Amino acid sequence: MMSLAFTQASLWAGNKVSRDLSFMSLPASKPAWLLNLGGDCYGAVGHLHLVHLVVAPACSDVPHSPFYCQKVYVWQGNILPVMDLASRLAGHPALLEEDGESLLGIVAFQETADEPPRYGGVLLSAPPQRIDVTDEQAAELPEHPSGWQILGSACFEHPEHGPVPILNLPAVFSLPHPGEKWQC
Repeated sequence: MMSLAFTQASLWAGNKVSRDLSFMSLPASKPAWLLNLGGDCYGAVGHLHLVHLVVAPACSDVPHSPFYCQKVYVWQGNILPVMDLASRLAGHPALLEEDGESLLGIVAFQETADEPPRYGGVLLSAPPQRIDVTDEQAAELPEHPSGWQILGSACFEHPEHGPVPILNLPAVFSLPHPGEKWQC
C-alpha cells in the first residue's frame, strides 16, 4: 500500500511528485476538495488548488478537439481549457448541459515551484465537498479505468465513494498520451 505521505504531498502539490518523501514531516490530516466528476467518478484536489467555482458556465466550443475537452471558458481574461474527466476516463457524456445545472471548478497548479500558476476548468456534477485526508485512508490508484494511472498522483479511501484518486493536474491539462484508450 502506498504511504499517505505521498498522498498528502500530492494534495499539497497537485502534481506528480517524488515518491521518496521520507524527509517530510506531515500533519495528521490534510484538507482537500472531493470532486464529483460525473456518475460514480470522483477525484480530489488539495484545498488550495480549487480557486473558483462557476455555476452554469458560459463556455465556448472548440472544433476538432478531443471529446473530453471540447469547450473553453474565459476567466479573469484568460482562456481556460474545460476538461470533462468523467468522459475522458469512462466514456460518460459531457456534463455541460444547457439547463444551467453544470458546475465548473477552476483549478490552479504548477509543474515546478518556480513557474507561475496555470489554470484550467474541470466539469463537476455536484458542488465540491471539503474533506480531510488522513494517513489511514491511503490506497492504491484504481486499475480501472486505466487512465487514473496517469491522471492520478495518489489515492485515498473515502468511506462512501471508495478509492478516490488525487488529480495530477499537470497531466490532466497536458496533451493526451499516444494510444490513449481509457474507457471501461
